[in-house]
Amino acid sequence: MADELPYKPRPLPDDVVEAREHFAAKQAAELQVVQPELDAAIAVARDALDRLDGYHAAVADRSDLDLSFEPGSRPLALWESTAAAIGLSRAFVDLVALGYHAQILPTYRAIHELLGVVSVLDDENEAEFLTSWLADDKVRQHKVRAAATRETERLADPMADAGNDDAPADAGESMKKLYGPLSDISHGRRLAVRTYVSEPLRLAATGPHPDPDQRLAHHELGLLLIEQVVLVVGAALWTLYGGTFYHDRIAPLQDAVQQAAEHLARVREESSAANG
Repeated sequence: MADELPYKPRPLPDDVVEAREHFAAKQAAELQVVQPELDAAIAVARDALDRLDGYHAAVADRSDLDLSFEPGSRPLALWESTAAAIGLSRAFVDLVALGYHAQILPTYRAIHELLGVVSVLDDENEAEFLTSWLADDKVRQHKVRAAATRETERLADPMADAGNDDAPADAGESMKKLYGPLSDISHGRRLAVRTYVSEPLRLAATGPHPDPDQRLAHHELGLLLIEQVVLVVGAALWTLYGGTFYHDRIAPLQDAVQQAAEHLARVREESSAANG
């Protein structure tokens, strides 16, 4: 005989029904107001990725870059890894556009880790990592972070010589700090899982988040990530193009995404203040 269930049948309480109805009506009205801002943010993100994709595709279309697996090269490693970064970023933006919330974080984590790989592959001082990567060895994130720290240390002296007294932030340490929270949702940690749950409404938001302020926050987060994609992928493409490519092609994209993120932050703050 099966054990008795640890709960009893009960109709949904009237106060919960009323709270759900009030919440749904309120969120629908607020979402109608902010939706144009969300759509505009997504348009900027998609335009940036489309442009990166065009520059990436042109490398194969207009050069004799050897795309064979063997023997491999730094240019090929950059071309392959940036393709993955652009593809994951497009999937990420589609999830954000649909209104998903905690569900976007595993993809965020994958992009975050891949950008670290791209950065190390783009560093001529990290030949050992390049050789290992081309051999299809396992990618160890602690090695990626260590390489990022070494790059930061190499930048310190030139910056000081140029009169910049501010020491550059340790890129490896910054990656480590972000890695933990991004891993929690992927690993099923309880507090991360609880982000789906509304106890007062007795609901779990397993689909798009109904709260416009939450959508604004995640769209802003998305733009900040896409800005990093533009920076890292753009720098790698600059290695493939040379010349003034970054200044002419990538810097304007970075500015556009950055301005869109700053605008959305202002909209989110205003919306939050207006809605209490």
